[in-house]
Amino acid sequence: MKFNFRMQKVLEHRKVQEDLAKTDFQAALVRLNEEVEKLQYMIDQKKKARVKSFEMETGSNVPNSLQNGILEESSRFQKLQDVRIDKQKDVITGWEKEVESKREILKSKAIDYKIIEKFKEKKKQQFVEENNKIEQKENDEISILRFASRNKK
Repeated sequence: MKFNFRMQKVLEHRKVQEDLAKTDFQAALVRLNEEVEKLQYMIDQKKKARVKSFEMETGSNVPNSLQNGILEESSRFQKLQDVRIDKQKDVITGWEKEVESKREILKSKAIDYKIIEKFKEKKKQQFVEENNKIEQKENDEISILRFASRNKK
């Protein structure tokens, strides 16, 4: 006799839901990492501009009028980069919330799947135990019949 789990379709459906939740979670995590990389790039660009400004101020081979214009441009860039960095931090905060939300959904779907999977394991164990009892009864009956047939002779 073969074990047949009546709720196999439900188990498969819950596994599909868990897999979809994993995919959504991974996609959100990838997006969060991309946004963090953007932030790091912006910070690096600001640092480079700051270093160039410092080099321009200390080692100037450039005429003074041109140097002032370059320094003002660099200062404006750094201020705008600060604004971009703040906005990017807000974007990252939003994606962190999204990732956490997806993580909770994934956790819920995994729990739902595990519940049905544990139920299946229990039912399979019951099935095996019942089959063992039936087989033991049959073996006992065969033994009794053999014993009885030997005693009749």
